[in-house]
Amino acid sequence: MSELTQFIRDIPPITRALVLSTLTLAGLDSLGIVNAISFVFYWQNIYEKWEFYRLITGFLVMSPERMQGLFETYLMYTYSRDIESGKFQFNLPDYIYYHLIVVSLIWFFSIFSDGVFLSLPLLSALTYTWSINNYNSQVSFYFMSIKASLLPAVFLGFRLLLEGRYFALQCAVGMFAAYIYNCIETKTFGPLIGLFSKHDKDVSNATANIRRVGTLKNTQASTWIYGDYGYLQAPNWLTNLCIRLTGINYKSSLYQNQRRKNQATAIRNATMRPGTTAGSSSSFIRSTITEAFRGRGQRLGNGS
Repeated sequence: MSELTQFIRDIPPITRALVLSTLTLAGLDSLGIVNAISFVFYWQNIYEKWEFYRLITGFLVMSPERMQGLFETYLMYTYSRDIESGKFQFNLPDYIYYHLIVVSLIWFFSIFSDGVFLSLPLLSALTYTWSINNYNSQVSFYFMSIKASLLPAVFLGFRLLLEGRYFALQCAVGMFAAYIYNCIETKTFGPLIGLFSKHDKDVSNATANIRRVGTLKNTQASTWIYGDYGYLQAPNWLTNLCIRLTGINYKSSLYQNQRRKNQATAIRNATMRPGTTAGSSSSFIRSTITEAFRGRGQRLGNGS
């Protein structure tokens, strides 16, 4: 088996399907076999000419500028792979359910924002979700090193400055869709409520005042703006469908325990002090991890 084949096989399934479909459509367009514009999201063509395929292919058409399109495809691959393997731990039904919610919201808002290249809102949604899941990490964005929690704002600002108001609006559509998903997932009004309350009461009440052995101060929750402590499970019909199609029992104790572990990990990440992280890293998005203070391992009462 070639290294390329093995690399493709190692990509999580949803990310693999998304990236390969995008690259295939871009390749066919470059060869002149198809015209990518025929696959963008034109709402008028969808309901007047019944071109329902545009509901799906609209997410696969990248920027008309080749280099920009390749860069966006790479970002989509990076964020989606980390979300699928990190946040959802390869749980296919739950990650599909994430896309069903986010994509449906993007469809709805794009009707009013005149969006045609839906790959940009989807990339923005993935960027937002990734930043929440890794918000204490340090990431490299072009020539800057920033905290992951600032990534959505910086991403949106760059689009506004470099490409104008229209593309910035499309980014905002995707981020708002991901924001609504986070509200549903956490059963809150979302991370921005922390701008007014300065803390997240649910997480703070559940995890504040956690005393570590060997430390002098209590560990306080630092979730005043970002919180990813929820986990939205796919409905039974979707889980059963995935079980039939893949032959993998996603209702087994292995996956159920993994769901509980994911939520516990999210709560722990939400209470980490700035500078620490449990998130993943990639060749492009390099997370800088600053480890918390470690005790010397002495027993209590041992003064030596």
